[in-house]
Amino acid sequence: MNKNTKKKIIGTSIVSACALTAASAYLILQKITDTALKRAKPKPSKITKRKADKNVEPSVFERFEEEKKLVVEKLNGQSLEEVSITSQDDLKLIGHWWQCENAKRTVICFHGWHVTWDLDFGLSADFLHDNDCNILFVEQRAHGNSEGKYTGFGLLERYDCLDWISWVNERCGNKLPIYLYGLSMGASTVLMATGLNPPKNVKGVIADSAYSSAREIWQHVFEKNSRIPYNRVETVFNTTADKKLHTDTSYTVSEALESCNIPVLLIHGTEDDIVPIEMAYENYNSCSAPKKLYAVDDAGHCMNYFIDKSGYEAEIKSFWERCE
Repeated sequence: MNKNTKKKIIGTSIVSACALTAASAYLILQKITDTALKRAKPKPSKITKRKADKNVEPSVFERFEEEKKLVVEKLNGQSLEEVSITSQDDLKLIGHWWQCENAKRTVICFHGWHVTWDLDFGLSADFLHDNDCNILFVEQRAHGNSEGKYTGFGLLERYDCLDWISWVNERCGNKLPIYLYGLSMGASTVLMATGLNPPKNVKGVIADSAYSSAREIWQHVFEKNSRIPYNRVETVFNTTADKKLHTDTSYTVSEALESCNIPVLLIHGTEDDIVPIEMAYENYNSCSAPKKLYAVDDAGHCMNYFIDKSGYEAEIKSFWERCE
């Protein structure tokens, strides 16, 4: 075999290897994107185990998980009315309405990514209802019994939020104050919704463990769980997400909050390593409306109510007083 032939074989092998590596990387990236965006399998009333935040004592996290099991069963034992709306992109979305006699306000609750409504709000549901609140628990698109192929990380759900507000106003009239309340992805959803000029009877937003943007939380989670530098996949990931969601995923919570005129209560755990507290400070600094950031010491992701129940409830009551 002459030298030229050897060079050609080596060159072809290198090109083939590079193509194979690129193809493998593309398939891996597609799988990661699908994992992030594809709908959650319906798991009503079940606990999905997740790892505790690294700085949270295992025993504390275990008690947190165990208490959630109990309150989920209790909440599902209440007389809730299943309701539905049709989204702007023609999806059937499901909610659960808990009427309160002589209600002073309505709270619309938006759960987090791949979590059920009863799991996220089981702990705080009685507090809200006992304090004169109608409650609408939303099943976010691509979760539970709501339709949808992809989760929008708040980018699509912010429009659903407006639709649910309209449903509440049709049900109760537009004189009753409305509060938007979200956890994790749900918290970012309600913050983004403030950029869409909600009706005037939306008096406040309670955002527990909100991230600052879809792209920033994707980067944080990717870098935390992968050895691949994020800048190598960022462009392809974002482009893929844009195509799947049919929207510009560069929109941020900060953009919404810069024009926000609705009072905002941000709540975040100091030990949250899923959505780092730095994102809460970013959201706070961007907000042009009356605002407060309540940081809960030693709390991991969405553990704030469990860790500091009395302080959490006091902050929300004070928030209602300021807004009404």
